[in-house]
Amino acid sequence: LGITDRRVDFVQTDCAINPGNSGGPLVNEFSEVVALNTAIRADAEGIGFAIPINTVKRVASLLANGEKVPHPFIGIRMVDNFTANSAFGDRALELPVGTVIVDVIEKSPAALAGLAVGDVITAVNGVVMNGAQILDRVKVTPPGDSYEFTVFRPSAQDSHMHRRVIIRVGDLAEHNNRSKSVNAEERNVSPPGVGVRPPIPRTFGA
Repeated sequence: LGITDRRVDFVQTDCAINPGNSGGPLVNEFSEVVALNTAIRADAEGIGFAIPINTVKRVASLLANGEKVPHPFIGIRMVDNFTANSAFGDRALELPVGTVIVDVIEKSPAALAGLAVGDVITAVNGVVMNGAQILDRVKVTPPGDSYEFTVFRPSAQDSHMHRRVIIRVGDLAEHNNRSKSVNAEERNVSPPGVGVRPPIPRTFGA
């Protein structure tokens, strides 16, 4: 859907959604509002998406109170290891029951805690969870709270190891803003021996 900096659950619907009714209610057969029409698949017909009403109510309450809407994340993509063959081939057969990390976002909470591609999450706070359960747990956790991940790391030397890692949940929007600021600063750094002229203020007509 092109929503790369947010984590949002959607209800899929075949109701027609267009610029005239996106943002309107999606109702069930009992005339109950169940979701908020939001988006469509541009490359398909009759596939629309709506934000569940419980999410709408929670976000609306935060906004009405002048609060910021958090987007908790830890910065990994993962797959349950019984479906990991596409990512790890025969190695997947050697992995313990758990969730395999297939990508780690640079400078994310997971990266700062030392997690890496190929690690297998076998428990969170001592409880065995699959990938969907981990995602459900993280997305309702206030940024700043922490979890203890039990991680299995395969090794080429066959000295496999389990370890416990504390990960502090971050906010995805803040992470993206920091990344943009760092990139902007890097672009403004001059090569050695080259002077920097102060920027010319931009003017606007009123």
